[in-house]
Amino acid sequence: MASSSAGAVRTPLESVFSYIPPTHEKGVKQALFNVAALAGVITVSAIGLATYAVFQPFVKPLLWALLLGTVTHPVKRRLTAAARRWLADLERSGSPLFLHALLAPLWAFDAATDAIGDAAVRHIRALAAFVVAIAVVNVVWFYTPSVLLALLWIVSHGVVGNLLWLLTSIFYNKLLCWTLLAGYVLAVAFFWSPATRRFAVPCWLLLLGFLSGLAGSLAGPIFVGLVALMAVGFVTEVLARRREQQDEGECTRHAATRPQ
Repeated sequence: MASSSAGAVRTPLESVFSYIPPTHEKGVKQALFNVAALAGVITVSAIGLATYAVFQPFVKPLLWALLLGTVTHPVKRRLTAAARRWLADLERSGSPLFLHALLAPLWAFDAATDAIGDAAVRHIRALAAFVVAIAVVNVVWFYTPSVLLALLWIVSHGVVGNLLWLLTSIFYNKLLCWTLLAGYVLAVAFFWSPATRRFAVPCWLLLLGFLSGLAGSLAGPIFVGLVALMAVGFVTEVLARRREQQDEGECTRHAATRPQ
């Protein structure tokens, strides 16, 4: 008897559903779930706004702290490693701390010169190209006749003018941008071939130019910055793949020379 009475106990929600026709029960449940979800979203949003209102005076310092911490973390890590090495050398040598403290500037100078030398050796090609470029610019600037400089100025001015006209067309001509992008998408969708890959970079530049044009007077600097980021990403990807290929080649050579 007790079990039957316990089984007959219903929740208030089930009691309400008992008065609803079975054909509408699913719709009512869905509506209640939507209302509950909406109420939860509103509650969470209100809590978030209240939290932001409380911490609003500290948002800017927190963002600055996050930025500075992100930027200075590599420097802090290197300084920490250097300090640990210095303390380890001090412990191994058994010399007085006062003497090591006096020699610390010399040790830091020696470590800095070693780091600069290692960086120069690793980037010797880039440094050589930079030096050669400076030499070429000096030769061109001081030893080129004025007629050639004037001709070069006229040609570069024309190229820059046409480039600015093209960028202006990209920035503010929505019809041109969307037409070219739609044509590229249709070409990829219906006429794809390996040859269509060569149009990917111009289309990305076109899209970046169109998005930069939404910034108004800052369209030019934003476009240049986005293109620079795109170029840096491309160069980084190429260098990473080259390193992977070199590592794979070294692994293959080691496996081939390993005694059986």
